[in-house]
Amino acid sequence: MLLPGWLLGAGCVGAPAPDADLCRDLITRLCAAPTRCPGVDAQLSVTDSCEDTLLTRSGCSNDGFTFSSPNRAEWLECRAIVVRSGIGREVLPECVDVSQMLTQCPGVVTLLKGAAP
Repeated sequence: MLLPGWLLGAGCVGAPAPDADLCRDLITRLCAAPTRCPGVDAQLSVTDSCEDTLLTRSGCSNDGFTFSSPNRAEWLECRAIVVRSGIGREVLPECVDVSQMLTQCPGVVTLLKGAAP
């Protein structure tokens, strides 16, 4: 018996990840040690405390964090650049992808620098 396509697709549908989790995920990828890309340090003015610094600046450490500027759609587009190599937590982003994201996503960079939108 064939199941309707909508029924098969329903198994893959769930609640979207909270904004705070999406923000934290990108920060974790950008700050991945020991191979953090040089552009992260240079453009975001971070050091060895990269993850803690960016979580604090952005507000993502708060579970109630929600995107405003950049909005959620922009954030997801920018995150997609960084996860080209794979979405698993063990897959580190390529520095060329990180550099592209930092260049093409000024709203994300502004948020990560702690500046008001």
